[in-house]
Amino acid sequence: MQGFNPEGFSPEKCRRCFRISCMMAEVSRIIGGIVPTFLQQAPFASIHLAHHDNEFEQVLSGNVDFAIVTRVGLPPDIHYLDLYPIERVVLFRKGHPLSKLGRPLKTYDLQMYDRASISTGRHNHWAGPDQSIFPFEKFRERTRLTTTRFNVVWEALEKTDLISICGYRAAEIAVKANDLEFLPLPSEIAEPNIWNSLIWGERAHQDEGCIWLRKIFAEWGKADTKRVQNLVHSQGYRH
Repeated sequence: MQGFNPEGFSPEKCRRCFRISCMMAEVSRIIGGIVPTFLQQAPFASIHLAHHDNEFEQVLSGNVDFAIVTRVGLPPDIHYLDLYPIERVVLFRKGHPLSKLGRPLKTYDLQMYDRASISTGRHNHWAGPDQSIFPFEKFRERTRLTTTRFNVVWEALEKTDLISICGYRAAEIAVKANDLEFLPLPSEIAEPNIWNSLIWGERAHQDEGCIWLRKIFAEWGKADTKRVQNLVHSQGYRH
């Protein structure tokens, strides 16, 4: 009943709190990107963002309006909006030996270093951004740290020679907060066709307020994909 309005949905009159579930590092980039338009159009509305162990269950039960997830293994009865494709990079401390090679990275360069792995918590599908890069490694023997807490990985990288595979937008955030840098993956590593997406259930599919908010997400996704493409072409991922 919180969002009920007999006259139809009006963003400028909306006092609703939209609930979103997400754990990925890029969420600050996503939510920070939509908030200016959100507040401009609905100055009295708000967003509550939280992490839940099972985003699908939260969405399908109606406990949250949306979740932001990696689009892999989605349930058949869920709706989604692709926000942007995942471009993976290698993140490490400034002055790391990988930054001094003077040539593009090769896969064997990465195999020389232990890793900190960022886990998504979804073990049956997309376990993490380093998935598929080290297929011949037994029991992830070179993984020294696994966590869902991105800032823990970034702090560890600053003080060691550990490396981490992450998305481009997460790396953008990491280098602003920590003494880190990143490089593109070796060219021989094929990028999977995987997207970060906004998902929602049937209730939110028909909800006028959720329809309005999805449009804001869609416009941001188009603009940010273009922004990153321009950066990739001009800087080659190097920060």
